[in-house]
Amino acid sequence: MKFSNVLFFATVALAAPAVVDRENKPTPVNTVIDAANQFNTAVEKSINSINTILQGVGNNAGATISVKVEGDLKANLGAITKEVTTATTTLLGGLKSLVSVAVGSVGSVTKLPKGDLDALTKALAATLKTIASIQGLVTKLTKGVPPAVQKLVKSEVGALTKVLGPFVGPLNTFITTIVGLLKTAGVSNNLGDVVKNASDLLKSLVSSLGITLPSLPIPLPLSLPL
Repeated sequence: MKFSNVLFFATVALAAPAVVDRENKPTPVNTVIDAANQFNTAVEKSINSINTILQGVGNNAGATISVKVEGDLKANLGAITKEVTTATTTLLGGLKSLVSVAVGSVGSVTKLPKGDLDALTKALAATLKTIASIQGLVTKLTKGVPPAVQKLVKSEVGALTKVLGPFVGPLNTFITTIVGLLKTAGVSNNLGDVVKNASDLLKSLVSSLGITLPSLPIPLPLSLPL
């Protein structure tokens, strides 16, 4: 994927994270929405903190990095890594439940109220923007900051990059599966753009960051280990 497309994703992701409203009832859709809201809000907060720190450091190659700045950078990167790891369990778990039920009863997905489908679409779209924002941050920390900063956070950036594959790969697969079920049933929805964005973002992450994707068992999702 062209670097211009990487910048597009990163730029779009800079907007404030969308917190999606939902009805107060325990459903797989609401599990996904809750997990997405938590992920998007927490990650965006850490990214904003890191960007503020980097503004203070500037582009001076000879800048001295204080112990506090180093600690704050590492703590925020660690927080993002933790949120990605958590979302791999919570958000993907909700999608797994949604799709697993659909395999046994397609109507459980195809008969979702329009409000639920719209909320699910918004939550997944917001999550993709947050992932793109993480991609932009990693690119910045590996190419757009002084060498001293790159060296300080190399381990943390590596840890963050490592957990992206097990999250984004299955996320893309689940989204595609849900849209396939809806399309087969002739259900009108707005998830088509989300599928394209997920696929494009996944390709961009692989090409720009070299993330490793897990081997996904077929058929999905019944045997997917989460």
